[in-house]
Amino acid sequence: MNKKTITIAILAIFLTATLLPSTVYAAKSKTTLEAIPATIDKPMGPEDEKNIEIKVGYQLDMNKILFRILKFFRIGRVLLYGAAKYYLKWLTNKKLPGVTTTLSVTNPDWCTVTLEESNFSFGISTDLSSSTTMLKITDIQPDAPALESDYIIISAYSDKIGIIQASGAEINISIMASYSPEIILETEMEQYNISPINETVIPIEVKNEGNGESTISVEFEEVPENWNVTLDKEEITLDVDEEDIFLLYVTPVKTFVNDTVKLKFTPMSTTEEDVDEEDLLGEPVYLDIELKNDGSLKEDEEELPLLEIAVIIIIIAILVIIIYFFFFWRRE
Repeated sequence: MNKKTITIAILAIFLTATLLPSTVYAAKSKTTLEAIPATIDKPMGPEDEKNIEIKVGYQLDMNKILFRILKFFRIGRVLLYGAAKYYLKWLTNKKLPGVTTTLSVTNPDWCTVTLEESNFSFGISTDLSSSTTMLKITDIQPDAPALESDYIIISAYSDKIGIIQASGAEINISIMASYSPEIILETEMEQYNISPINETVIPIEVKNEGNGESTISVEFEEVPENWNVTLDKEEITLDVDEEDIFLLYVTPVKTFVNDTVKLKFTPMSTTEEDVDEEDLLGEPVYLDIELKNDGSLKEDEEELPLLEIAVIIIIIAILVIIIYFFFFWRRE
């Protein structure tokens, strides 16, 4: 570098450092961040993984500093412009070390987020320098709040170097945990001995152990022919860890021996988030209730012949009296 350039640079630094506040003469820098893709369009479950490319960039924002000097400082405008030109050229000729840009991540506590690389070195230039890293999202917890929007926040910070101010950037990536319902069904016993002639009431306890509020609908998957089978309600809404009871009313045909009633329980999320319908529905859960004849009709059948015999004896006795009256009593 020749003496003339050095002299002009020193004079420019002296004048700007003494006559202007630091916010005026300090050079600006610009840090950029970009996520590819910018959004995660599907809720993520415990077995899902997602890789997002993060593009980070850095450049010297020369236009702003020159504009501010020319606008606010009138004395020696030409001199300052020339000095700034040579001084900034000196800065960009690698006379100073490159700037360090550091990435940091803040994420929901129900997932794991890692950056392939978080520190970058860029040369000082008015042209944009960029590099990429990979953001990996894994280990979605089963109890993560279902279908509730949250954010992964990525921040970039470029250090101050010389008169070049520090700069930063931040982007938010929306993330959502999938709906993972878990319905627990319980009955008082595995097999019920029921009357073939009376109605039987069977309670079915339903508990929501999933990760979100659910509306659980029930329908009959399989019912024996000619049986009268009903439920006290068609659906219930349960919050996480909440439980309720369906009542099943069963009146079988009198001739049944053993049979089964099969029920289908289907959970659906109650979220108001804008997601696809398929993401709202959970897998159905089936319940088989085995029913066995308790033999009460057979006991009634055993008692029935005694009644019939008594009726027959009475009829015979009446007939004997009638016959005696017509044939013997009238002869006398």
